[in-house]
Amino acid sequence: RFLPSTPTRATDKSILGLSPVWSAIRYISEGVAMLPLDIYRRTPDGNIKTPNHQLQYLLSERPHEHYSKFDFLSALIANACMGAGFARIHYEDGVPYALEHIPREIVTIELLPSGSMVYHIWGNPAPTHITSGMTIVATLQSYEVIHIKGVTFNGMKGERLTLTHKDGFGAALSAQNYTKTFFEKCSAVSGALVYPNALTKEQAERAQSKFASDYAGSDNAGRVMVLD
Repeated sequence: RFLPSTPTRATDKSILGLSPVWSAIRYISEGVAMLPLDIYRRTPDGNIKTPNHQLQYLLSERPHEHYSKFDFLSALIANACMGAGFARIHYEDGVPYALEHIPREIVTIELLPSGSMVYHIWGNPAPTHITSGMTIVATLQSYEVIHIKGVTFNGMKGERLTLTHKDGFGAALSAQNYTKTFFEKCSAVSGALVYPNALTKEQAERAQSKFASDYAGSDNAGRVMVLD
């Protein structure tokens, strides 16, 4: 049996099944999320921490009613590792009161002729496991969005990880699937069952099933075959 010539298609979801990818994104996102966030005031003598600032709680404790600062940053940075992380800044009377994480799948960026950059947030007519229930449709100005980019070559958009490394991820997924199938179905004894007489279809299937249950799979590795 050979590896397929066409690698398994890599998607944002499927590559998380690769342990190195999962571990790397987890360590980076959780590592950043654990860092303290404080507000400082600039003075001629240097920066001074201002713990009583009205935005301190928003940044360091709970940016949104649905998640903590740790959960918010974990999601934002994990998405950035995949290409781009987005969050909406909600204002009231010119003062931010909430930071809402936005899945990158429903965000498109447009550079206007004026030179301004806007972010279109689309509701999904065919909800996925991520966008289920989202009906918000909005166009946000750059000051209303936190946009953390992955590797970028134009300063405006991050390169999507699964597109840049689609061949490498596809080959890794194919190898992982091959290994899984090998241990599930491969027999420790390679050979053929030979009978002196012709077998009916039922007899052949019964013999094959019996052989597979006794010798195939990783649980039966190393078993001794008894022959007449």
